[in-house]
Amino acid sequence: MTTERIKEIQKTTGYPDSVSIQQALLQVWNEVEQKIDEAKPKWISVKDKEKPDVAGTYLVYGYWIGSKRKHIETADYSGEWCIVNNFDFTHWMPLPEAPVSK
Repeated sequence: MTTERIKEIQKTTGYPDSVSIQQALLQVWNEVEQKIDEAKPKWISVKDKEKPDVAGTYLVYGYWIGSKRKHIETADYSGEWCIVNNFDFTHWMPLPEAPVSK
């Protein structure tokens, strides 16, 4: 959302020249954008929090032992990690939402 787009929306209101309406629209947009950003899955360092709260399948990021080649893998967790041998992971995150078929 840009200032120009906010001005376009404001013109459709009963108060197209109101600074307070423009500021209110901008504030609402910023709050919505922040909530969306907070809802996005983020990588969690195993140093910060090694284990998930809930059993399930997760994305893990790390490297193949001996090569330092970085890689993303899925791993199951049910109290302990079930992960590919020779893979040392440094971060994990919940899987994103699955796509919806139309």
